[in-house]
Amino acid sequence: MSDLFREVDEELQKDRLKSFGRRFGPIIGMVVIIVLAGAAILSYLDSQAQNDRNKAATSYYLATSGGAVSKDELAALARDEHSGIYGILARLEEASEQNDPTALLTALQAEELNPQLRAGMARIYGYHFAHLGWQDVENFVNLLSPSMAGAAAEIEFLAHIADKNTDKAAEALTRWQDVERVTPSMASRRNEAAIYLKLMS
Repeated sequence: MSDLFREVDEELQKDRLKSFGRRFGPIIGMVVIIVLAGAAILSYLDSQAQNDRNKAATSYYLATSGGAVSKDELAALARDEHSGIYGILARLEEASEQNDPTALLTALQAEELNPQLRAGMARIYGYHFAHLGWQDVENFVNLLSPSMAGAAAEIEFLAHIADKNTDKAAEALTRWQDVERVTPSMASRRNEAAIYLKLMS
């Protein structure tokens, strides 16, 4: 008798599974196909984006590494919508080639950059314009990154040290030392700069 119940129970379970499979099998199959297709599409798009970034990186390197900057290559890269950060760098490089801090500042402010990147750009392009004098550099850096108090004086100091102009470096160091509320790391660099200048003198 128990065998009969067991057989009936097994048959009922088989019927339920078949019914479930008939009812939901196509839906489950479609969901699996959609998930797999979505994963394949995302993988393809990610691969394409990576290829675009690699192409942009190569273009930027080729445009800027041959001594003189290739203006045509930079212009093409600056217009490329898929070039990401390299397009931004190309646009900034184009602006910096004008040797005008105002033009570069306008270009930098037109880009959507996070504060850390903006601060980094302020330092990099501050070096580029160090020859214009500390006031222009100070204005440039402060407009880009107000939190970097003293950065312009530091940049000017380093530029004069690179030129082995200790008199101008001393002036820059004095301005740098006059800046209040600098970060601990900048205070440390400022102290090291003073020691270095004494050793050079």
